Amino acid sequence: MKITGTYQFTDRAAHDELVVTLAEMKTHLKIEQSFTEDDDYIEALILAAQTEVESITWRYLNENTVSFSDGAWPEDNIIYLVRGPVWKVESFTYKNGDGDDVAMSTGVDYNFDIYNEIGRVNLITRPTLNTEVLNPITITYKTRFNVNDDSNIIPQSIKTAIKLMGGHWYENRQDVQVGQSVADVPKTSEWILNPYKIRVF
Repeated sequence: MKITGTYQFTDRAAHDELVVTLAEMKTHLKIEQSFTEDDDYIEALILAAQTEVESITWRYLNENTVSFSDGAWPEDNIIYLVRGPVWKVESFTYKNGDGDDVAMSTGVDYNFDIYNEIGRVNLITRPTLNTEVLNPITITYKTRFNVNDDSNIIPQSIKTAIKLMGGHWYENRQDVQVGQSVADVPKTSEWILNPYKIRVF
């Protein structure tokens, strides 16, 4: 499987919505809810941990729209959308030789494999691309953690991993501490997240 292309959110605020609340994290840290001096810092740690979870598992947590772009058709006629899970493809376009955006039609130009954790767009046709454009291929798709549940409920184990990471970083505010080794990500979190990893390589 050859991984190519670039990915971009269309709504950064939706991506950054916290799946662990400030109150939940403060309870985990055994901090009184009335103590608010560190609230901004704690929320920043939640978001950092949440982003790390996505990096480890290759799964986006919140529902969002992602734009994928690439510069050429793949040799094996399969475009892999590895940042997912992919809920549904909203649009698939390419720029032709005249620089116009042309829509690809599902069932005619491509099929989308909905039974694979890694989104697979199987090409039926390979139209001529505009070679003067850096990324003439664009696929816009919806993603969320749970593609089979409209409520997109995040498992408690994922939230636990976020709490463990955030708590670890809250207690160890420097990259390196004299006299002890501080891991970037607690091993317990990695073990919790292991079943959720999308196997990309």
